[in-house]
Amino acid sequence: MTALVALPLTLFLLFWLPWVWLGAVVFLLLAVGLFEWARLSASAAFATALLCCVMIALGPLVLVTEHLADRILMPFILAAACVFWCFALFLVLRFPSSAHLLPPLPRGLVGALLLASTWLALIHLKQDGREWLIVWLLAVVWMADSGAYFGGRRWGRRKLAPAVSPGKTIEGAAAGVFASVIIGTALATSLPDLFNLGQGVAFWLLASLVIALLSILGDLFASLLKRLAGAKDSGALFPGHGGVLDRLDSLISTAPLLALWIYCVF
Repeated sequence: MTALVALPLTLFLLFWLPWVWLGAVVFLLLAVGLFEWARLSASAAFATALLCCVMIALGPLVLVTEHLADRILMPFILAAACVFWCFALFLVLRFPSSAHLLPPLPRGLVGALLLASTWLALIHLKQDGREWLIVWLLAVVWMADSGAYFGGRRWGRRKLAPAVSPGKTIEGAAAGVFASVIIGTALATSLPDLFNLGQGVAFWLLASLVIALLSILGDLFASLLKRLAGAKDSGALFPGHGGVLDRLDSLISTAPLLALWIYCVF
């Protein structure tokens, strides 16, 4: 039921409202996500809440000043977020021995960086007229999540990252990646606005594969945060889905890279 409500609202925001409305709605969601991150970061709650207040103060300025984010903030924040995800892969692979590398205070600051980068990424893509690219991104990450869930229930045997998320399996992840590549490539090659961005079918096969793998990394890193905090879900905002971070973890790990690519190439 949550998904049935969220999907039409998302399409309405993307295609029928100005970019400032999308920015405002995503900003509010990610502000909630930042408070959830603060709760998971224990003693970093105060520092993260303070950063959230700064975002709330500066957010309207960015939203009402078109392309301000492009000129000043966005490239540096997106690049920093992409670099961090390389470190996040190491943290996930070496957990729990890597837990000491992300103590509470830096954990809270990282949350502010990643959520801000996601917000700026979606603003940039909308401002640049890349609504269908956002739809493609959502389709790929949602298929990776759904495919992993159903594939894991049907064929799952071997654990993917038992120390981080015992319920995830290698077979489920493979099913999710396969579903994402098929859907992502089919969607991109059927829409001229997307197909012309790449270099043919091979490009979108590779792009779908990279985004699917990054979405799994985002999911695993969110599970790592919850494991460190001893929490099952990040929150309870969405019935059946948990909190904002539970629903948007894969988007947080993929949107900055996609927006950085658009910024650098186009």
